[in-house]
Amino acid sequence: MLLAHWLQTMRSRSVSRTAGPSRSGSWHTRSRPAARRRALRKSYREIECWSIETLEDRTLLTATADVSTSVQDNPDPATVGEPLQYQVKVSNLSAEAAPQTVLHFEIPDSFTVQSVTIQPQGSEPQVVEEFDIDDTEGGQRVTVDIGSLPPGNFALVTFTVIPNTAGEFLTKATATSNKFDPNTRNNTSFESTTVEEATSSVEGLKFRDLNANGQRDEGEPGLAGFTIQVLDTNGEVVGTAVTRSDDPDTEEIDETGTYSISGLDPGVYFVVEVQQEGWIQSTPIGEDSEFEISDAYVVFLEGGEVADDLDFGNYQLASIEGLKFHDLNANGVQDEGEPGLAGFTIEVLNSQGQVVGTAVSQEDNPETEEIDETGTYVVTGLVPGTYLVRERQQEGWQQSAPLA
Repeated sequence: MLLAHWLQTMRSRSVSRTAGPSRSGSWHTRSRPAARRRALRKSYREIECWSIETLEDRTLLTATADVSTSVQDNPDPATVGEPLQYQVKVSNLSAEAAPQTVLHFEIPDSFTVQSVTIQPQGSEPQVVEEFDIDDTEGGQRVTVDIGSLPPGNFALVTFTVIPNTAGEFLTKATATSNKFDPNTRNNTSFESTTVEEATSSVEGLKFRDLNANGQRDEGEPGLAGFTIQVLDTNGEVVGTAVTRSDDPDTEEIDETGTYSISGLDPGVYFVVEVQQEGWIQSTPIGEDSEFEISDAYVVFLEGGEVADDLDFGNYQLASIEGLKFHDLNANGVQDEGEPGLAGFTIEVLNSQGQVVGTAVSQEDNPETEEIDETGTYVVTGLVPGTYLVRERQQEGWQQSAPLA
């Protein structure tokens, strides 16, 4: 009806009257020439025919499909070398089916496609065995055939990829069908994803080195409550952990002394322990000539690497004590009433025969009335190990014990 009105309006204008003053000063009207009127009528017939054909064509296209997409990444931020998923929801928003629906998903060329699954509405996910990957300018396009989408239904297409470089990346999802789509603005959606470098970690054990040999032997326990630090090459602390106590809920595992420090960027690090009074570190020991740092682990971490077995051993210094007595009956045993002897030197020798400690047997301390210290001795500051203890002989005295 609007078209007919428009045509009628145009026909009424086929004779255009132009107003203007006459030579005599009065107003007059002038009709278009007949040839001009015929040309205009021909144009109107052509316009009318085109409009009707166009309307007929549009009438044939009223059975349309409105296909839309939305895309969601997980996780974000993602990590280099770790799986990253994109879930694309392809929906048919029209009242007609959308046959031959196809999804094109454009991703960076630094992504590696691991798998594709499709899940029609109300169904279980299915692995897509065949899909196409084409190169694009600066990326790649993954094409998945969805098939026919019923009216008002959707399908979820999940792409699992591995990002191989860090940065900000934009992906693009576009869906089409073979029906006319009056609203192409919602056919395409985008998703921006942050990919970070994979972080690294260090882990190990703090143990009591009972024999101070610099390695953990069977039966040597872990030590809880010691602080382990990670330093960068500038000496700044970038990671800290306290060695664990045992977890009673894990009966088969003893966590005592274990530690782990994560969240480290790729690079060079020094792993050290914070010394505690009364303890001496047995491993690691020595100086790294390149970095001029001692008693530390120097580690070179790649992205996502775990440096393990960075164990720290500690021991406490030992002591030897005893009594020098006057063996009145020379039977090699201190009997009741046999007094201590002050002023005798006791020596401690290591396995190489070297004297590593000495003490002189004491006299009685008058301030400790209940205790007689005469003849007692203590040799301290000994590294755990095997020692020989002997007395330094004095003229006029014979040793009765020990004799072996």
